Amino acid sequence: MPDGRTGRVCAGPWFSYPKDIVYCQTNNGITQTNNGITQTNNGITQTNNGITQTNNGITQTNNGITQTNNGITQTNNGITQTNNGITQTNNGITQTNNGITQTNNGIICCL
Repeated sequence: MPDGRTGRVCAGPWFSYPKDIVYCQTNNGITQTNNGITQTNNGITQTNNGITQTNNGITQTNNGITQTNNGITQTNNGITQTNNGITQTNNGITQTNNGITQTNNGIICCL
């Protein structure tokens, strides 16, 4: 994966970011509709994700998140994540109508 901080602007429409933060995404099929998403100081790498998010109010702050080969569908989620070190690999995750709050979690999820 390219270094997310090389200065190469390769961010997709999923991200709202300050100019000094660069996000790289490769081969993502991402559809988002009516999202209120705030992300601050995230080092996020996503590869080969088929992600659909609809009507999400998502706030992520200071997350180091790596997602690889995920088929993730999220619908009508109110998700707040703060200071999470989350690694997800080869997950098929479906979330529907979840109100999820995660704070200070060090989570490793794998097959």
